[in-house]
Amino acid sequence: MRQKKLQPLPGDSVSDPFDEYYFEDEGIWRVGKQYLPFGSGKILHESALAVRGDTNLLLENVPVAVALCNSGDGWESGVTGRIGSMVGVSFAVGRHFGIAATSLDDVRRPEDAPGQTRGWKQAIGIDGSHRFNRWTIRGEAINFQQGETARDANLTVFEVAASTEPVRGITTALTVSREVPNRVDFYRLSATVLIVKRVTFEPMIRFKDGALYDLVAQVRIRF
Repeated sequence: MRQKKLQPLPGDSVSDPFDEYYFEDEGIWRVGKQYLPFGSGKILHESALAVRGDTNLLLENVPVAVALCNSGDGWESGVTGRIGSMVGVSFAVGRHFGIAATSLDDVRRPEDAPGQTRGWKQAIGIDGSHRFNRWTIRGEAINFQQGETARDANLTVFEVAASTEPVRGITTALTVSREVPNRVDFYRLSATVLIVKRVTFEPMIRFKDGALYDLVAQVRIRF
């Protein structure tokens, strides 16, 4: 499997134009550059060189995913994992987690990602989701500790999202995020509109403490 970026994102290694490339026995193991298993993938969403294994706990048939990663000096390295299905507990222990533009982008802009040599050495999180008729409710909380620099203070992010599909091909979502200890709240309205097969239009408007923070629209093409 391989995915290529049209241009590097802030906080990514500019020497590597690919977002993901790996070999796998699906659902059992995966080797290569990949997104690390952690939570729902909405808050901490890091792509790194890693070896991943997936299994189930024997007694309760609970899925477990664990990855060992090392992307080089100043980049993500260590171990991450998630235990659970609809409700899960996640952990990350190592160096430089949370540095990518694809992480924490509900409480910061992608261009504000700290990048190489920054981040945290430890993260622990809990997430869950449930479907009520045509609505899906998702909640997640992640605590980041042991910052790499004085600028990387301990941080906790809480998030609740509600999404629905009012008509076929259109999904809308409201996401509320809080950053602690700064006590900053973010509100995001977003949509995913299927234009043609594998092509979607995704507008988003976000508010920070009641004031307009940003307005974004993107077209996503899946090959």
